[in-house]
Amino acid sequence: MYSINIRPIEAFVTGSAQPKPNQEMLNKIPVQIPDKNLLEKFIQAIRANEMINKISRQCPAETLFLSVSQKAFSDSL
Repeated sequence: MYSINIRPIEAFVTGSAQPKPNQEMLNKIPVQIPDKNLLEKFIQAIRANEMINKISRQCPAETLFLSVSQKAFSDSL
């Protein structure tokens, strides 16, 4: 998903009134697949970012800071 979202896909879009990609064109979009270790690091970073966003919507800034600080110092991020 992230690979497609950061790439211009105009070359893969069909239709003039309502341009959209079809299944055939989507299958032609090149997607780079990183090695397993790099992919795992990326997944951990995305999850940490999503966790921070979720907490920040639910908690005041001070509570967020304390929570994230505690996790960072205990190597739980």
